[in-house]
Formats: sequence, structure tokens, C-alpha cells
Amino acid sequence: MTTADQNPYIDTGEHPLLYLAKSGSHLFGTDTPSSDLDIKGLFLPTKSSLYLQNSPRQFSNNSNLSDQKNTKEDTDVTVWSLQFWLELLQKGDQNAISLLFSWTHPGAVLQADPRFLERLKSLEPGRLLSRKLNGMIGFVASQAVRYTDKGKHYRALKLVVDVLENAPLEAKIQDTLQELFQRAPLELFEGWENMLYVREKEEHSHRAEGVFWILVVVGKMYDYNAGAKWALESLKPELNKYGKRALLASQSGVDFKAFSHSLRVLEEIRVLHRTGTLEYPHPLEFAKYLTSVKLGEFGYEALVASLEERLALTEAAAQNSVLPLEFDVQYAQDFLLEWYK
Repeated sequence: MTTADQNPYIDTGEHPLLYLAKSGSHLFGTDTPSSDLDIKGLFLPTKSSLYLQNSPRQFSNNSNLSDQKNTKEDTDVTVWSLQFWLELLQKGDQNAISLLFSWTHPGAVLQADPRFLERLKSLEPGRLLSRKLNGMIGFVASQAVRYTDKGKHYRALKLVVDVLENAPLEAKIQDTLQELFQRAPLELFEGWENMLYVREKEEHSHRAEGVFWILVVVGKMYDYNAGAKWALESLKPELNKYGKRALLASQSGVDFKAFSHSLRVLEEIRVLHRTGTLEYPHPLEFAKYLTSVKLGEFGYEALVASLEERLALTEAAAQNSVLPLEFDVQYAQDFLLEWYK
């Protein structure tokens, strides 16, 4: 088996490395000149770590130590214990499934114990999969739209924060509204009025009585008479909650990478239901289409229509799936025990 000092990608210590392969766009055939390298792999926890109940579930290593997006120079490595990988397969995890079929790509395998590679090729994948994939279909299809919406939320919040930051120290929210609603139609997106607007609010309590005007910012409400700087301190943490994907979506209004991911996963689930297996890289025409989606060559409406079409095809395949109802636990356990004999 491969030892840690022979492996330039990751150190698994005393735990033997079984397998290491390209993942992500370099596996799917959708990589571009700017794509970073994703690697997934498997290791075998030592018997002593199992006896002592301190065996690791995974090791990871990312060459990018900054808080910026990975570049083509970066390598992101994750290796799972054989036990954890089988657990992920049982749950229908798509990354674990991709690793199961990664050997089908002629250039994907980077390092492997020869015995493990041969065994991986001889596995019956249908016994390590199940129709639990169905639970992922709706979730996957919603991801692209969700991240696009998060990008819009981020842009609306960012505009309000910018306006409040420029307000005088003693200003109230009502003093900032003229600038805010002058800039919104110019700087935001179609439908921004659903996320940023003013309305009346009735209040009947021991503190106040009557009708008050409030500013609504992505569901959060602020009284007209509240201090602008107070509202700023409330909104800044909300802005910081948004991750890199939302920030990227905020720049174009659409998270193209999320759409590409959703379309790919739906197609993989469809093929698994029809054939019980996958082959990488994806067929050239489909890979080119996914790359075009990722590069932003299609509009939002066209992407939503494509997503809905792919969703319908996947759901239809699921109705006549060749996959078993349940993951074959005994088969997985026997496979695992082979490596401790």
C-alpha cells in the first residue's frame, strides 16, 4: 500500500492510502483553463486506531491558505476512510458516488494500491447504491435558484449598508430613503421591490400605539425613526453571513456554477436510475454544454427552463429505476473486511 512519504498530495500518517483520483471538473470533463484541481481519495484506518476508537474519518489539504477563491494553481484534496465512504454511499452522497466511478476516466486515477484499484473495478455498483438518490432530486434542482436568490439578497443588503455608511452620524433611517430609492432602480435587479420597500405597521403595546412607517430590508424591519448608524450595525452581520457563492451570484445576478452543478447531478441521477452505473468524463456534447453554463453563456430564464426539463427527465427515470430499494449493507461490510484480513 502507498505510504504517506510517497504521496505528494496529502499525508495520512500511519493510515495506508488506498486510492487517489481527480474529482470535480477535471473528472467530469468540464474543466477550463482557470479550474483548480479537486482530488478525492480513500485510506484504511489502522486496526489500532479502530481498537482505540480514535480512527479518523477524513484528511483534507487545500493549497490555498487565503480567504480568496481557488485558482488554477490550487489543489484541494479530501480523502475519506473506507468506512466513512461506504456510509456516504449508503446515504446517496453524490461526491462519494463520483469517486466510486472515477476509475472509468482514463486519466483520473493519480495513485492507487494496485489490488484496491482492481477490486474497485470489479465491484457491483448496483449493490452500493439505492433509490435514496430520489431524495436528492428536488434538493439539487433548488440549489441554483437558491444561490441566485442569495446573490440578490446580498446585493440589496449591500446597497442599504452603503447608503447607511454614508449617512451623517445623527441621521435617522427616514433621512436616507431618498438616496436609497434613487439608487435602487439603477443598481439592483428586476423585482428588487420585493426585497426593499416601505410599508405601514400597526402597533398596540405598552410602549407604542398607532401606525408607524417602516423600512423592510430582505425581511428585516426598521422603524423610520431609528438611527441610521444603529440600523447599520444590525445589517452588517447579516451581510457577512453570505458565502462566496452568493457573492459571485451578486456580481452577475445568477450563480452559473450552481446551475452547472445542478444540471450535471440531475443527469447523473437520471443515468444511474436507467443503467445503475456511470462513466467519466461525461459525453463530449453534454460536457461542453455544462462548461458553457458555467461560463455564463446562457440567461437565467433559459437555465431555469433547462433545469425544469432535466428534472422531469430524471423524475421519469426514477419511476422505472434499475436500482434496488435498499443499499446492500452485507455486501459493503464484506468488502470492508477484505482489507483487514
